[in-house]
Amino acid sequence: MSWIWTSWGSGNDPGANNETEGVRTIEQWKKDRISELTRISRERELTAGEQTERQALREEYLASWRESVVGTLENTYLVDEKGNKTKLPKKKK
Repeated sequence: MSWIWTSWGSGNDPGANNETEGVRTIEQWKKDRISELTRISRERELTAGEQTERQALREEYLASWRESVVGTLENTYLVDEKGNKTKLPKKKK
């Protein structure tokens, strides 16, 4: 599921930089914030709050990414030379 931020120039949208930006996904905003915090960490040590925020955003982003990959794999089929479709089997642990 992907949420969408819309920007109508209200200035309250953390995912929008200006009025002309239009629509921006929350996921992109999170990636941008993670990148910003990483850039800051190269210049100075992050505060405890910034470290916590970066870690939470990273974990949320990775969970979302994993969910997306699993969804893609669950909807992947193998087609043999005769045209028979077989659902991709799950990996055995």
